[in-house]
Amino acid sequence: MYAGGGSPAPAPTSVRLYEVCARYGNPYLFATAGLYQTNLFNQSVGCFDPGHPSFACTAFYDVRSRGIEYQFQFEPVALLDHSLDYLSTSFGLQWFGVFQDPRLTGVSSTEYENGAVAIPLHSFPEYDGNFDNPTPRSMQTLQGEFMLPGHRGVIYLRGRYQGSFYSDVANHLGLPAYWTMSAGVVWNATRHLTVNVSGRNLTNNIGLTEGNPRQGVFTQQVVNGTFYGRSIFGREGQIMLKYRF
Repeated sequence: MYAGGGSPAPAPTSVRLYEVCARYGNPYLFATAGLYQTNLFNQSVGCFDPGHPSFACTAFYDVRSRGIEYQFQFEPVALLDHSLDYLSTSFGLQWFGVFQDPRLTGVSSTEYENGAVAIPLHSFPEYDGNFDNPTPRSMQTLQGEFMLPGHRGVIYLRGRYQGSFYSDVANHLGLPAYWTMSAGVVWNATRHLTVNVSGRNLTNNIGLTEGNPRQGVFTQQVVNGTFYGRSIFGREGQIMLKYRF
């Protein structure tokens, strides 16, 4: 049966969200944290069947994700007198992220050829309870920033961590966690001109965002010690000028 229903056509995708959140703030600290459960019903994605490469394949499933999300923003000290706007500056830290447990239920698929059903809807109960394959269980970001005097811009350094996840529904092929570091300067040179200089993945780390879709969405595997995957970009920089008329 279709995930979330048994009609010949899948029901529309829908979301049900439950959340309990707490917030705290003072002149130097803002913090928020929340426990949540997200139920995603009747999700559908295109898939590839290596055994029938000419067929159009669609996979259906529900996702139940429970977790905690949080954000902390700390501005410990004003470095110069805020009463003088042209000297006003500060240093701040931000940390935000999520820990989550995304699980699959009701996994099924159907395949078409030339608009006609080639392989009827088939359920995969053995995948119930597996991790939702494209979703990391942890994502973290830590950023420090220095505000330039007189609101002329900001200098920042950012570290980002993405936890491990699976590339297939069967959870056979796990992709490792990775982290990246970036930095940049945003300078309001004049009332009209802004200069943005940034660098990403400064340590040139390797991170994989997905496996090989040509092996199919349900099961993937390492062949002769190797497998295909899509990597994040290596070290890169960017200079951007923005002029307001």
